[in-house]
Amino acid sequence: MVSMKAYSAHLITGSNQQAQRQLLALRLRSRMSFLQQATPLHIFVVTLRCEHSCPYCQVSRQSTDRSRFDMSEETAMRALDIAFASPAPRIKIEFQGGEPLLNFPLINTIVSTAKVRSASLGKKVDFVIASNLALLDDVVLDFCKSNDVLLSTSLDGPADLHNKNRPRPGANSHELAVAGIRRAKEVLGPDRIGALMTTTEASLDRVDDIIDQYLQLGLDGIFLRPLSPFGFAVKTKQFQKYDTGKWLDFYERGLHRVLDINRQGKPFREFYAALILTRMLSDRPIGLAQSSRSRPWCTGLQLRRRHLRLR
Repeated sequence: MVSMKAYSAHLITGSNQQAQRQLLALRLRSRMSFLQQATPLHIFVVTLRCEHSCPYCQVSRQSTDRSRFDMSEETAMRALDIAFASPAPRIKIEFQGGEPLLNFPLINTIVSTAKVRSASLGKKVDFVIASNLALLDDVVLDFCKSNDVLLSTSLDGPADLHNKNRPRPGANSHELAVAGIRRAKEVLGPDRIGALMTTTEASLDRVDDIIDQYLQLGLDGIFLRPLSPFGFAVKTKQFQKYDTGKWLDFYERGLHRVLDINRQGKPFREFYAALILTRMLSDRPIGLAQSSRSRPWCTGLQLRRRHLRLR
């Protein structure tokens, strides 16, 4: 019975079933067709400076007074040349750091220049700023609203956990992040900001607290993700503080909690599972640009990607 179902679903086939094999080959070509497309996502690391000192930071961050680690306007224009050379009809530019708002004037310049080029070339361009929101103010919010810029931020859980994972002078990282999320939702709209969490050793026993924080802020889902083996996460050995087994236990408990929330009638997604299931059950690509048009956090995912780094 099982083998018949697998056969009818084209999961298995016989060596003499040429038509079925051709159908499977066609499905595979459709599934992998995105590999022939040009990249639509371009990361602009406009500064390595940051006022946070997160021990798991993916980059080799620099202190806020070291402006020589900012991207120059000349480099930014060269990066725009590369981005607009892509044959993709729609591109996405994401601003990262460090904390990109420390070099906000350059972001302003890049966006205004990109919009002019977009109009002349007939190429659609989307923008995302990946920020800790500590420097978010009305000027930045007005800029985002005027230029249709999405925001992506980090939220590791309740105040004590978030501040432990993401220390900054004043020990108020959580306060500023939460205030920024609420203000951005108010000014830009509820779907114009997204949040990502990073699982540290301190997070492993607190998945319910983390999910509760997302629910309290009215966010429509959570992306449960492990540490990325880059930058300070390696230098500070944060990446070695838990193994795959502990991470999977954390993730399983979190996924069960998300399923329980949905059973109670409240739509709330776990986006990592959503991406995996989309890839398994459909021919839709889950590349960052495809996923992130309505999800600002998607381009913040620590997946393998091409960075336009400053030099």
